[in-house]
Amino acid sequence: MNSESISSSLPKKDRDIVAADTDALSSESLSGTTSVWKLLLVAAVPVVTVLTCGARAPWALATLALLVGTCILLMPPIGRIPLKVWVLPALALLLSLTFALPVVGELPDWRQALQRDFQIDTGNLHSPQPWTSSEKWILVTLVLVWMAFVISRGFADGERRIILRAMVVGLTAIAALAVWIKLRNVAGPSFWARDNLEPFQYGPFPNRNHFSGMCAVTGILAFVCTYDSFRRRHFGWVLFAICLAICFAALMLNTSRFGVVMFFAGCGGWMLTATLRSQSAHKMALFSSLFLIGTTFLLIFGQRIIQRFIGEGDVVATLASDGRLSLFGRVLKLIPEAPWMGWGIGNFDPIFNMLDGAPNTIYRASHPENDLLWFAAESGVPAALCMVLGIIVLAIQFGPWRPRNEKHNRRDRRLRNAAAISALAIVAQSLVDIPLHMLGLAVLFATLAGLGYNPHSLLPQPSSRRWLHVPAALFCFAAAILWISVARLTPLMPTDTYARQLYRGSTQMMIENRNAEALELINGAAIIRPLHWEIYFQRASIKLALGYSPQEALPDFARSRALEKYLTRFVAAEAQIWAIHHPPFAMAAYGEAIRRDRSSSQNYFYSAMEIARLHPELRSDARAMALKDPKLHLIFTLLSDGEEFSRELQALLTEHPELAIYNKAERLSLFQAWHAKADRSKLVRALQDKPAWLADGWSVLATDHALQGDFQSACKIAFDHLDPPFATSPPGNLSVDELNRLYLGNPTDIARGLQLYETLKLHDRIDEALQVLEELALLPSVPNKVIYEKALILNQKKEYAKSWETLQTYMNKISAS
Repeated sequence: MNSESISSSLPKKDRDIVAADTDALSSESLSGTTSVWKLLLVAAVPVVTVLTCGARAPWALATLALLVGTCILLMPPIGRIPLKVWVLPALALLLSLTFALPVVGELPDWRQALQRDFQIDTGNLHSPQPWTSSEKWILVTLVLVWMAFVISRGFADGERRIILRAMVVGLTAIAALAVWIKLRNVAGPSFWARDNLEPFQYGPFPNRNHFSGMCAVTGILAFVCTYDSFRRRHFGWVLFAICLAICFAALMLNTSRFGVVMFFAGCGGWMLTATLRSQSAHKMALFSSLFLIGTTFLLIFGQRIIQRFIGEGDVVATLASDGRLSLFGRVLKLIPEAPWMGWGIGNFDPIFNMLDGAPNTIYRASHPENDLLWFAAESGVPAALCMVLGIIVLAIQFGPWRPRNEKHNRRDRRLRNAAAISALAIVAQSLVDIPLHMLGLAVLFATLAGLGYNPHSLLPQPSSRRWLHVPAALFCFAAAILWISVARLTPLMPTDTYARQLYRGSTQMMIENRNAEALELINGAAIIRPLHWEIYFQRASIKLALGYSPQEALPDFARSRALEKYLTRFVAAEAQIWAIHHPPFAMAAYGEAIRRDRSSSQNYFYSAMEIARLHPELRSDARAMALKDPKLHLIFTLLSDGEEFSRELQALLTEHPELAIYNKAERLSLFQAWHAKADRSKLVRALQDKPAWLADGWSVLATDHALQGDFQSACKIAFDHLDPPFATSPPGNLSVDELNRLYLGNPTDIARGLQLYETLKLHDRIDEALQVLEELALLPSVPNKVIYEKALILNQKKEYAKSWETLQTYMNKISAS
């Protein structure tokens, strides 16, 4: 029986599958047959990059370059990419290379100021950090070369299926590893990036949103592979369903909202494209089921994500609340500073934070939360425009919107659409985040974009151009050799990665007290990355540890302040270093910290006053610092004694005679110190004459009466100003004997004891009522009501001294609470 008769005996749906498989096999002639191990090698590139390149270790970068170069050599392109597709990204890449051009005319003012005032050499090239820009440019080129390879290889449907399935399994394994590490609360691999500011962050990337994007894309692909395998009657659909469940669980544990949106939007978009030509209702039913199942799991296990969705308003309110819209606006204001060629690729972080006019004393904007703005700021508006147009032209080659006269089968579109939609999901995420600046996600995007590209759009490859893949492979191998040399600390060229290694090595040397070697390493880092404040801060610290004079270390601290104008924590750390090595400079550092962060000024001033206490000769510096802020002057006054206190008190009252600038607690602290350290009679008269002062300082006046033995007046002032505690419930209809019997049965029942007290007081049995209160007062965690009522009864019995003593206990409790 021949194949045609066998096919005709099958149901129509199975005949369609057999026919589609036949078409798929015939379509593989487009690229020829490729060995499975080679296809797995292609899938390994994004998986290995995601796994290892989070922290951009040089060995990981070398591995990526070797993999890309090997793939290009083993699988030469079979088609030529049309000019309209590659010319715009190539032009953007060329424009971003302008960082290596010399500056025409004068340097920008900020670069002149750094060179003139702080001796920070930024050279005369367009990029103030050309070695950093060079390595970043190599990385961008490597990603684009990889995408060009995947596109020009023209993978057929069967090959594409193997690659996507392998990617799903590999990326899901990474997600499962991250979930296990998170749930077990153990340390992840050392090459995974870390951000201590992220409370729920986990995975190989420094930010939860990046890992969420990876899980969402993997979930979309797992969903498509599950559907595809099920339609093909392949048992592998069970494996991919498990992968889908793992990715969704990782999304819920991550708490990133955009990842959840990416996942559902991507799956829905793929189902929509799958039904554009098939009129298939069961596909939409499948997606509806997936949506309902996912929503159910989200409601049960994803409370943190739901809270983030409903607790912050709409999308605009969310972007505004986390500072994105403000950051976008600030970046757009600074792009005109260098609109044509940008600041040089790789220079956003130091330059933006130096020029930005919106201070943030806690957080530093290391990126603009938008890939396009980042690229425009560093490479210029023309380069960014070329890149955007290039992505649009590339996207046109995706999906079901291609011309209707294509002869390839629907299953080919099914897998291509999945890859294309996943790539576009990453592009969508780049509008509110920076996935394309994360090497793992950038390579993943390039792979998916290449697999989503319509291979029938490729042009024939002339025999005279079939050697062009060799230079591309050689470029990759050269980059790999460069990063291998960096990993061995013998770089063929100074790179940003090498400077980071030097900085980390210097930090380790400091821990091991090998400061001379640490200084040598940090000097090398400063040459490569002259705009990074932390390098100069660390170098100054090392110099002081080596015994350099304060004047030799001070310029490096000044450089770190000039490069980072707003962060406060490192200035406070500088003050602590100076407190050990040269206390006079610590006062100036604390003064700078107070200038930067007024909200924490009192904490910094207390630290400065501690230094002044240990070094009395610096007290005048502390006073000069205090006179700039009334709140600090109050602290300085409170920490003074004797004649100094009286002098500062007089100066403070002269400047603020009504003390209106201070709050209630601050005025009370001043009155208490005044009563203890200066003329009490003057304070008493002032409290009696000024009702506003008495409202805050009545306790001081009452204490003064008590010290003079006038406990009756002290108690009267206290009862006039104290707020009574909560009122107890009415005694009820029970008799005294019944209440007493119930109370004696459970003497720790405070509510019952208070009820008995109220009843006894109602019957004017004051002595018995007082005895109940005294018994209750001995219980642990006694409520304030008991102490207050005890003081009140003692006052009624005219035992004023005991009443005042009890009132002091009551006031101490309420002030502590």
